[in-house]
Amino acid sequence: MSVLIQASILILLAVGSYLLSFYLTRFLVRLLGIQILKRIPTFDKNMIRLGFTPIRAGLALMLFTLAKRVLLLPENWDLYFQHSAIVFSAFILTWFVFSVVDLLGEWLAEHLKSNGQGGMIGMIPLGRKTLKAVAALLALVTFLQNIGVNVTALIAGISVGGIAVALGAQKMVGDFIGGIMLLLDHPIRVGDECRFGSQTGKVEEIGIRTTKIRTQERSLLSVPNADLAQMQLENLSLRDRIRFTCTLGVHRMSSSDQIRLLLIELQKILYAHPKVDSEGARVRFVGISLDSLDLAIQAYVLTTEHREFLAVQEDLLLRFLDKVAEVGTSLALSLQESYSPSKIDPDFARDQIAALRANHALPVPDFSQAQIDQLDDTLDYPPQGSIRPELS
Repeated sequence: MSVLIQASILILLAVGSYLLSFYLTRFLVRLLGIQILKRIPTFDKNMIRLGFTPIRAGLALMLFTLAKRVLLLPENWDLYFQHSAIVFSAFILTWFVFSVVDLLGEWLAEHLKSNGQGGMIGMIPLGRKTLKAVAALLALVTFLQNIGVNVTALIAGISVGGIAVALGAQKMVGDFIGGIMLLLDHPIRVGDECRFGSQTGKVEEIGIRTTKIRTQERSLLSVPNADLAQMQLENLSLRDRIRFTCTLGVHRMSSSDQIRLLLIELQKILYAHPKVDSEGARVRFVGISLDSLDLAIQAYVLTTEHREFLAVQEDLLLRFLDKVAEVGTSLALSLQESYSPSKIDPDFARDQIAALRANHALPVPDFSQAQIDQLDDTLDYPPQGSIRPELS
């Protein structure tokens, strides 16, 4: 039999082996996919196909190896195919292990999610990478042994230089251990918004060496795990509300009754606002400076979304400005600006405070609990006339 004919037959055998393995594995994928989806409806069927791809390649290699035995190949050809089969077998086996690791990771993620343990899902990518690295190393050692390399001597030789390498790789090992500690301790998880140092961003990936964080400027920041594990991490996603603070500088020529009335009215806004927690809402007169009388305002906005917090903060500040005007005063002027007495009208505030005192109802320094309950959630928010009936 001529060499050309033998080569043609080998090509036909290779094509036939692949086609046969393709249809066999296709049938198995459908059969197994039906069984898995019955138990895990949300499981990604594409993962099953990917898992069977190395099986298809291995089956094709096995069929080709069996089929070529009917040919009387030259000795050098047969030796070449034997070495090639070893190389392809090692590659396919490693590929298969990688696919199994991915399938197990996908299954484990679905299992943890269904059992309310979503916080553990962040460990899966690191576990995948570690198992794949170990599998690749074992495959390399097995391959070297099969082609006649003295692996024991090779490892002994590498270990001599390994001391120097280990000293140089201390930082990498520290990053790896730091990544494990981040995943086990759960100070942050993938998807959490966090603050570390002077940076704020959302965690996108906790890797073997670095953690990738998407900053508010939309840049991708890679932080070594060893450094991140030693930082003071503030997990903003775990807060149940957001703190609102403001210092309002009122005109220094405002009367004491105007300040009292303004304290009362601003406190009423905080108690009545549906997006502000009544507990912890405070308005205090905290200082007198050369050009202003300072009111410190603190409250907690009932949201965890920064965008919604900004909208509520805007609404509060606008209401504060309205109240400053209502009590007949204005915000403070700088020392360089001229003072206009017409801007200050103390009569309205004096009459209001006098009426409250006459009725023994002056809520200074604190409101009674009955007054707080009566005011709670009585403001309309978003304000009447807004385009949207509620904040999206």
